[in-house]
Amino acid sequence: NDLLKETQQQVQKNIQSNQQFLQQEGQQVLENVKRNTGIESREDLKRWASDQLKLMNLCLAEFMAGYRKTRDEEVDRMVNEYFQEEDEKVKDTNVPPTIHKRKTSRKPKRRIRTAD
Repeated sequence: NDLLKETQQQVQKNIQSNQQFLQQEGQQVLENVKRNTGIESREDLKRWASDQLKLMNLCLAEFMAGYRKTRDEEVDRMVNEYFQEEDEKVKDTNVPPTIHKRKTSRKPKRRIRTAD
């Protein structure tokens, strides 16, 4: 409880300090920001934000293209490895691939009797 009160007091002091600083130095800080960023109005800020969103979209598109390519290559590699292993199993049994039986057993189908 004491820690909470102490933290609240510290936050309140920080807010007051920041408020005093901005009142005294705010205009100078604003001028420095405008000069260093080139953003002087809301329209400038909107234009900058729009440019950043376009850049983000391009970066994401490039990332996703690389991701898809790598994913597809990895899936192809895994599938090829699997089928190579299956081909080796078939070769080891010396049974032609078309005759190779499944490992699972099925129940035989029932014949339907017809009256002749």
